[in-house]
Amino acid sequence: MAQALADGKTAEVIAKEIMKDATENKLIEISAQTYQRLEKLARYQNRTTIFNRGERAWKENGEAWTLKALDIVVESRYDQLEKQMTKAEKDAANEYFQLLVSRGMPVADAFKQAFN
Repeated sequence: MAQALADGKTAEVIAKEIMKDATENKLIEISAQTYQRLEKLARYQNRTTIFNRGERAWKENGEAWTLKALDIVVESRYDQLEKQMTKAEKDAANEYFQLLVSRGMPVADAFKQAFN
């Protein structure tokens, strides 16, 4: 029975669990002060709508706007991190390339080894 895996779960069951974990919304707790700041960000992002439609717009959509503001903040920070990591990887590859060339390796071979 090659299909049997850990805890008697098949690959299909494990795949379903992974997909469920990846797509299911999660509940998180944040401090009251952080939530107030998040609401302030959401109000700022939707200030024109709130100005035009009044406070009623915030009462109707505030929770959704706050969740969207959180998504925007997290995505923005994640993108910054990805850029930093990409830059760090490129810098490390460039340093490695320079080291290989300085030790006498042909440029083409050093480039293949450092950047692939």
